[in-house]
Amino acid sequence: MKKIPCSYYKINKECKNDLTTFKYNEEDKHHPLKLEREYVKALNATKVDKIMAKPFISSFSYHTEGITGLCKDYSGKYIATSSFDKHVVIYDVFNKKCIKDIKMDDFINGIGLNNNVLCVGQDTSVVVKRVGDLSSEEIDLKNYLNSLDFYNNTIVTTHHDFINVIDLERNEVLNNISLQGDNQVIKINKTFDNIIGVASTNFHLYDIRMNKEIYKIDQSVNCVDFHENKIVFGSDKITVTDFRKLNEEYYGKKYFNKHTNEILSVNFSMTGHRIVSGSSDTTIRIENINSKNSQIYYNDRMGIVNGVSFSNCNSFIFSGSDDGSLRLWRSYPNAPSKNLSYQEEMSRLENDRLKNKFKDFKEIQRIRNHSFYKKNYKK
Repeated sequence: MKKIPCSYYKINKECKNDLTTFKYNEEDKHHPLKLEREYVKALNATKVDKIMAKPFISSFSYHTEGITGLCKDYSGKYIATSSFDKHVVIYDVFNKKCIKDIKMDDFINGIGLNNNVLCVGQDTSVVVKRVGDLSSEEIDLKNYLNSLDFYNNTIVTTHHDFINVIDLERNEVLNNISLQGDNQVIKINKTFDNIIGVASTNFHLYDIRMNKEIYKIDQSVNCVDFHENKIVFGSDKITVTDFRKLNEEYYGKKYFNKHTNEILSVNFSMTGHRIVSGSSDTTIRIENINSKNSQIYYNDRMGIVNGVSFSNCNSFIFSGSDDGSLRLWRSYPNAPSKNLSYQEEMSRLENDRLKNKFKDFKEIQRIRNHSFYKKNYKK
């Protein structure tokens, strides 16, 4: 209960030489060392976060050879991976188990998964399978396939010097787009599904509805991803920009060059504020668009990372690498692995508030940014 404030000059002493008594309010917010207390709490919380950071959760080793591609169902329930062993494995994310292992006839050039429908590109055809069904359909394209992407009953495939747009309901090619260059990677914008990005020796942004090329960049690009109007593509560095402003000087363009080798896969989080990337330097990096700090994940047995993806809740990351394992990571390395009680949750939120309040102090910055990893991962 709060004490009534009063002046010590008005206090009557029993004796003339008695010491003056002071009455303090017992609430923490009126404590004279309130800021010092909060700083110590923020410092200790930052140290505990570094000590308790355990990003790796588990791995799934169903492939006998390296993973070449990884894709996620739009619902977030299933993950599909392809491998050099000509197998496609579908995982149930919620139950952490393999639900289907499909043997293909030829080398797999691309996979797409959406609404429980799996599309696999092999040689000169696209094989369409249902997750809960054994039957399959095959669409013959008569030309060697480099990669594919699949969304909302639309399949787009890349070939040597052209692109095919396929309607899954009709099982036929709707449009054939001629593009110069060795087209290797293609991606559909999930928000504006008429916009596609094609990565090759040059980067092309194309509108398949108007059958028109929007923009072309004379730069070699290995991978591309979209989130609404944002676009990210990776080569020797990660570039994030607004695809509506590619024709002009855009000051919001950002670069991340923490990888020491070529970037092979990138993916936006569902909010669009974070990017995960996999590289041939055998590391995974998580970048925050609004910050310069990044997180690095690696494993001694992990090879070249050919596929990465955020989960729909943004709390987890999937990665597929050359050692044949699908790995599951926490996107926040110090996130709790169990459900917290009300008191624990309130304590966590209070610690986050204090860390954000004192984030610019040098000692807290030093502890937060300090990390131990191999010298060949540093740039």
